[in-house]
Amino acid sequence: MQVLEELGARYGILLSEKDSITYPQTLAPELRFIASRHEQVHHIPDYVGSSREERHQCIDKILSLCKKHNYTHLFAGYGFMAEDGDFVKQIEEANICFVGPSAKVIQQAGSKDEAKQLARKLNVSVTPGEDRITARTLLKKAGDKHLSQFLKNLTNQHHLPIPTDLHLTSEIMDQAEQVLQASYERQIDLFSIEELQAETLICCKEIWAKNPGARLRFKHIGGGGGKAQRIIQSEAEVESAVRAILIEARVTGPGDNKAFLIEINIEDTRHNEVQLLG
Repeated sequence: MQVLEELGARYGILLSEKDSITYPQTLAPELRFIASRHEQVHHIPDYVGSSREERHQCIDKILSLCKKHNYTHLFAGYGFMAEDGDFVKQIEEANICFVGPSAKVIQQAGSKDEAKQLARKLNVSVTPGEDRITARTLLKKAGDKHLSQFLKNLTNQHHLPIPTDLHLTSEIMDQAEQVLQASYERQIDLFSIEELQAETLICCKEIWAKNPGARLRFKHIGGGGGKAQRIIQSEAEVESAVRAILIEARVTGPGDNKAFLIEINIEDTRHNEVQLLG
């Protein structure tokens, strides 16, 4: 904000109802800095909404405010919205400049699971754990059926928009990921939260067998700023931790991407971030 002042640029900020009501006797530093709150502070119900439908309504409201007040650039801060490729794509399609990476870059690196998979392909070391728990959960439902045929049957049953040559893909986990991505577009669930919890418990037991006594961290792929994460150290905590991160990430609805990382928790660390401009 100080930089914008120095540049002589006109700007405004968004303020959700929760932020403006929860702490009525306090003012954030950003609000103290603004001279004309009536003109520069724009009130919205929420930043991301509690469901897919509310999320789209929030995005539409934000874009509408940008158009109404002739804002040319939008800065989403950190976490959640700033790492949401679909959100950034809609900003770009509205001819508004997003202050941050392009939608294409965010889609490759913004989702924690895809970022880890990319790192692994490039032979970059990553924290041990599981980054395809939803694909595992889906494939578990196949039972004794041939996995590729099981996925093909799901595709036909739900009329999922995926390539007709899906069954020719060599890696079965990649096939499962494609089917899941298509199910998000159709806004349907191919497994229940209870099935996800059960497979997560199996996965945690596998990790603990190789790393006795280790604490595990669950991270939703779209979380940010430390949100939608939980640390567990026993089997009894798994079920509630899975549900907690899904609720916090607001992805409990039909067709929401419920993917999250399961990692060995690295104790006594220092968090360093590097910002890249290009």
